[in-house]
Amino acid sequence: MSYSVLDELERARSELALSPADLAPLPAAEARAVVGQVLEAFVREPSARWWWDHLTKPALGASFHDGRAFARLMRILPVGQEKAWFIVEPDELPFAVYSASARAIEQVLGECPAFEYYVVGPGMDWLVCENHHGVLKAVGAGAESRLRTVLETEADQVEWSGRS
Repeated sequence: MSYSVLDELERARSELALSPADLAPLPAAEARAVVGQVLEAFVREPSARWWWDHLTKPALGASFHDGRAFARLMRILPVGQEKAWFIVEPDELPFAVYSASARAIEQVLGECPAFEYYVVGPGMDWLVCENHHGVLKAVGAGAESRLRTVLETEADQVEWSGRS
């Protein structure tokens, strides 16, 4: 049996007994619409596979020595318990999109092998992502300021990437 990011995500969702209110996949047409909005708001090369490498605005970035950037999402995401778009880069395109709470995203990522993901505010005013290098990036004032606070409080656990 081969590894599939989406299979792992579904396994974690089931094991954590997350309700659709916590984490729900969007229907394909709605997912395409969200992806289109994210591309328009944040990505300068719409055909790029790695959005994080083609962001329209400079992003604040860092990696954490423990390799668990996701474990800080509740402190970084400006949404608290509100919904955000959780966009998963699967093995095969297209991207999968979920409506999710920050808590559910953090929990699921803790149960899965590492993969690239994006978390985007419903108003398309901020984006947080983690790439396959373990670098967490934040774009947008709310996400950047909260990431900066985490980085300052955990300075001995962080390797700053700066703005890119």
